[in-house]
Amino acid sequence: MDQTGSHSPSTSQFPDFRALDQNCACISLYGKITLVKSVTHTNYQYLGLVHMRDTVKKHANQLNQLKLQTCNDSRRYMNALTQLDDYNRLLMAISENDIPRIHQVINIALRNGPSIREVVNKLEDALEGVYRPRGYGAGDFDIATLVFRLGGHQLLFALNQKLNIPSLRTLCANSTFTSLMPTIGPIRNKQYDQNIQTIVLDTRLDSLPLRGVSFMIDEIALEEMAVHFRKFNKVGGLCWKHSHFVDPVLRTRDSAVSIAQKLHEGHVHLGKELTVIGVSCFGEDEIYPILAAPTCKMEDALDMERILAQTVERWNSSGAVTSVGPAWSFATDGDATRRAAGHKLFVKTPLAPDSPLYGTLINMPGLNLFTGAGEMTLDFDFKHIFKSYEEAAVTKLLYPDDPQDVPRAVELMLAIIEFSNSQLHISNDSFSMDIDTRADVASINLLSKLLESILMPFIHVDLSLSQQFEHLSRYSHLAFSFFHAHHRSFMSYQLYYNTQTMTKNAIFCLAKQQSLDPYSPFFLGDVGDDPLKLLFGCTRMIGGHNSACSYAQALDRLAAAKDINGVFKCHPELDPGHRRLKLTRHEGVDHINREIWKGDIISSRCDLPLSWRKGHDDALSILTTSQLNHTHYAYAELFTATSGIDMLRPFGHNKYLGISNTDDELADPSQVPRLSPPIPTSPTAQFLETVLGEDDVEIAGPGELQGDIDDEEVMLTFQEALINDSPADAPPAQSNQPLALDPQSPPLLQGPGICPDDYLLYNRRWIHKQMVCHLVINKDFILKSLNRLERVRAGYTKVNKRIDMSAGRITEQNLFLVGDIFLTILRSAQTLSIGVLHSTTASLNGISRSSINTGVMKAPKTTVKITGQLLSIVSTRPSPDILQVFLWDGGYVTAHSLIQGSAQSTDCVVVVTVRAPSVTSPYTIG
Repeated sequence: MDQTGSHSPSTSQFPDFRALDQNCACISLYGKITLVKSVTHTNYQYLGLVHMRDTVKKHANQLNQLKLQTCNDSRRYMNALTQLDDYNRLLMAISENDIPRIHQVINIALRNGPSIREVVNKLEDALEGVYRPRGYGAGDFDIATLVFRLGGHQLLFALNQKLNIPSLRTLCANSTFTSLMPTIGPIRNKQYDQNIQTIVLDTRLDSLPLRGVSFMIDEIALEEMAVHFRKFNKVGGLCWKHSHFVDPVLRTRDSAVSIAQKLHEGHVHLGKELTVIGVSCFGEDEIYPILAAPTCKMEDALDMERILAQTVERWNSSGAVTSVGPAWSFATDGDATRRAAGHKLFVKTPLAPDSPLYGTLINMPGLNLFTGAGEMTLDFDFKHIFKSYEEAAVTKLLYPDDPQDVPRAVELMLAIIEFSNSQLHISNDSFSMDIDTRADVASINLLSKLLESILMPFIHVDLSLSQQFEHLSRYSHLAFSFFHAHHRSFMSYQLYYNTQTMTKNAIFCLAKQQSLDPYSPFFLGDVGDDPLKLLFGCTRMIGGHNSACSYAQALDRLAAAKDINGVFKCHPELDPGHRRLKLTRHEGVDHINREIWKGDIISSRCDLPLSWRKGHDDALSILTTSQLNHTHYAYAELFTATSGIDMLRPFGHNKYLGISNTDDELADPSQVPRLSPPIPTSPTAQFLETVLGEDDVEIAGPGELQGDIDDEEVMLTFQEALINDSPADAPPAQSNQPLALDPQSPPLLQGPGICPDDYLLYNRRWIHKQMVCHLVINKDFILKSLNRLERVRAGYTKVNKRIDMSAGRITEQNLFLVGDIFLTILRSAQTLSIGVLHSTTASLNGISRSSINTGVMKAPKTTVKITGQLLSIVSTRPSPDILQVFLWDGGYVTAHSLIQGSAQSTDCVVVVTVRAPSVTSPYTIG
């Protein structure tokens, strides 16, 4: 009891009953006392002073805890608000500013674990240029490589400063650029070996499985000019076939003069085109150039045979067979020289019975089983075949100036197939058309079946591998029967040989894939030389679609194209593709590729003999309903072991057709005709001051030289040209072995990157050897046309040909251009007169042309028509001793023409249309 006399419920007023566990009488009271202890809300008026003091302390402690908790919550809330502000700052910084490499900045910040404020501060520093984040991924290096190869060092520097992509130094330290070894002089083994090692073997991963390898060869245009390669101290750009006649090292001025004299005499030539040989693996999109040699286009079949054989031999000797894969085929386009060389190399030995391919291919009657060493086969590009079909079939329906357009060729073939399918219900009705129309529809139907058989395996993505080869088998049998019946009236020997060889190679490659790795897919688009065409397209793109480049530039662009294709392989979404090389007109990457092919193309799931037999049956079902004689598709009787007839030898007797450009039949595959090289045109007379050989050459007089020289052209001697074109402070040379110099010659100044072998001392001046090449060897250089059609198609001015301005025109004499002046005979009533007209249009077979060859115009049965406006001329005769002269007064002869529907008339220029034989050029009148 407390001082007030009240009882307190405090626990201190009760004894510790837990100590009375021994006392059984008190145990029953423990629960009740505990209940009294649990009462905490006793009225304060019953509490004593001690209890009140304890209560106050307790509430004071609670108040302090609440105050502390309030402070903590306040600070927590302030931190949260601060973080929200920092996040807002981050969002504002990202939305309002173009921060370089923001992804890299945030990644590094998150990796190091700083606050969001530190991240924002880093972003602000990066925006102001104070902080430059480091660390690049593979994608960054790919983009930098693409920028450098397409735009050069300047663009890479600009984007490095603006977008903070890797700089050139960082890119070189972390990437390897492709470099092609030039062919200076004849083609040698070391050029193959180094390119195979550096471009193929050093860049491929060891974990990649063995692949079948296809070689491909083609050419790209070159500027006919010599270049100096400082790394080798030699002059490049000379044709590989004849460059052994000269010493490519420029030791003195006389060395350059000697090369120029050899070029002038025709003993050696500047490269007109660049022969490129590439390597592509089946199942991959990569292309590896292993040879780039300038050519004068004068090689014959034996020269090309040596190149092809040397390519295969160096591949086998380099060890690439065991690390990359065996060579399966050698692909080319329709070039006659390469066709003859490839035929002799790869169609010479019958397939051995112990070959792993023999058991499969022997059960395909009609298939030619002749191969080359290592069972290699010849191949032709299927896109080139499509263009050949298009050009041979209905060229008039196309744009005749662009026969290289692959999508247009495919569209034409598909249009023929669609038209034939639309006429089926009409042709089945015996009374729907006359007999001539029915015969035409039947012919178109057969043609559509043939085109469908060769086109669908390459563009129908839903076809399985078995269905693709069923179509190819059907094509081979149909083409054989049509050609067996109609010979070259059906198609040329060359086109027949190319198509059947392409089909044969596809079958052989699939059989080899089934033997090498039966569980790998086999994409039919890997045959042909399309990867090399794509490499050429990228090469032209690098030059701004400017095909005019020197040999050194071509090597750099080929190497750059190889690097760019490597980037596009990793990032296909960046590849715009090439319009004229696609099978369809779609933007971006061609949708027909192995990744998007829907059909089953696993090699082991295709039964080649079964697919061949089904194609045979399909062809029979088509031919039996046609008017073709049964003897032309009696395959069981034709394809026997003793007949010697197969798809490549349709008439037996071991005769292969289409090996040369002539229509003669080749009796023995080993007797490839030696194709005569193009007849070299004698070079125009040149003003070669450098060939005189005297140290004190002076300007020759006009009577001392031969040739068509413009009298008004100021010609400089060798000394004058070098002195005028070289700077007064020509760069000096530096070498570990000083040159033996004339005491009176200028000293070799020291400087970084200066090599003494790059300069010649002439007339007490140091002249760079590239300048010597420009002034001496390339003196008469003329830039080629940038238009491919003007370079390679008939009817255009020859490139690199000096033009005779005295003729009054800048084109060839045998070419009539729209806009030329011509003469013709006009009759008005009984009066004949000679009219002078200005041509406005020219047409051949009803198709408008911009130019027509005069030989075609003079043909007896020509269909050329020329339309022109009659010029108004006046006659002058100053004196009786001078012949009469006619002058054009600048006007045209007009005539009154009534306006239809009214009595009024108007003056119209007289327009005359005449046939070409009655047209005469005024330039031919003496």
